[in-house]
Amino acid sequence: MRLTIVTLGSRGAVQPYVALGLGLRAAGHDVTIASYAASRDLVCRHGLGFAPVASNPEELTACERGGRWLVSSGNPLRSLRRLREVIQPTLGRMVADCRDACRDADAILYSTLGWLAAAHVAEAQRLPAVAAFLQPVHPTRAFPAIVFPQRLGVSGAANRWSYRAAEGLFWRVLRPALDAARADILGLPPMRGRLPFAQPASDERPVLYGFSPAVLPPPPDWGSGVHVTGAWFLEDGESWSPPPDLEAFLAAGPPPVYIGFGSMRWGNPERWRDLVVAAVERIGVRAVIQTGWGLADGRFPATVTAVAAAPHDRLFPLVSAVVHHGGGGTTGAGLRAGRPTVTVPFFADQPFWGWRVARLGAGPPPVPRRRLSVRRLASAIDAATGNPTVRRRAAQLGDRIQSENGVERAVDVLEAWLRRVCG
Repeated sequence: MRLTIVTLGSRGAVQPYVALGLGLRAAGHDVTIASYAASRDLVCRHGLGFAPVASNPEELTACERGGRWLVSSGNPLRSLRRLREVIQPTLGRMVADCRDACRDADAILYSTLGWLAAAHVAEAQRLPAVAAFLQPVHPTRAFPAIVFPQRLGVSGAANRWSYRAAEGLFWRVLRPALDAARADILGLPPMRGRLPFAQPASDERPVLYGFSPAVLPPPPDWGSGVHVTGAWFLEDGESWSPPPDLEAFLAAGPPPVYIGFGSMRWGNPERWRDLVVAAVERIGVRAVIQTGWGLADGRFPATVTAVAAAPHDRLFPLVSAVVHHGGGGTTGAGLRAGRPTVTVPFFADQPFWGWRVARLGAGPPPVPRRRLSVRRLASAIDAATGNPTVRRRAAQLGDRIQSENGVERAVDVLEAWLRRVCG
């Protein structure tokens, strides 16, 4: 069958779907990934079809609107309003591009942000569609919605209510733009009275979650239609070996700490580079810093080296701990490697994964970006690397995650669904 996977975001939001797409292709399906143009090389390098969707994640976060969005995570309503500022200028084009990408599809899969376009295209073109998410969005009594603080000790009823509140905020902020795109691009009526993630899961319309049940066990009230399959890891580093300078650095002393913030960009990168270097020097650990959008390249002391990019599945087993923004993919990769984790969350689901790490005992509580300082970062890294209990718990989690095959399980669920809906 011809399947289109719609996922919008930076590399961390696309790479798991490449892994899932490869699993589906191995099962005999023709897979196209619709995403931002920046992901074309990643997708095509693995032999999957690619369809471009308007906007570029680096441009979105680098612009003034994107910068305001990245620093608004402390207030869910403000964060959603700023997400609208980032997305609204290109939302109509996104929907049109998604429509074109799905024109020949037999079925659609979509990510959380991919829903913004794909669910409406599926409705307009009468195509079966299924959610394949990397963040938990289904209501539960077990924990509050990811846009709310996870450290609050509230009742199960309050936790479940928080999802309706979160959907209400989402709807209040984004519905006008979505309704306009539905009408102008797809000829669909407004979505009156319908919350975006309120559809219950069932065998006829399952929901896939691409994270490990060892990291987040599925709550009983999610029901049998929700499948936490395990993470969708892309084995992307088989041909990679450390460049000579990194290989020499790794051999010259004890395993370093990895520090990188992926596609997050904020403020003055030189300032944050200096803060990170001061933090590791303060506690006397070695570090590998990934430069890029968030951290500037430059001169480093002998105990620190820089790398522009490296596959997590190959680099993380070589380090003593990982420090990052808390994205679900990077969190899963660090825990899969059995390494303690320090998170510096910016927005969206990143604080949630930071608190999950802490509750699992695999790292300290997250250090929010807006509170980041030399002292706080140094203290968090010291807690991750110097506590034998944390190291042992992270190693145990790594063993469990390595025993999972999330792609295989997801493909099994999807193929059963496709047989029911497509014959």
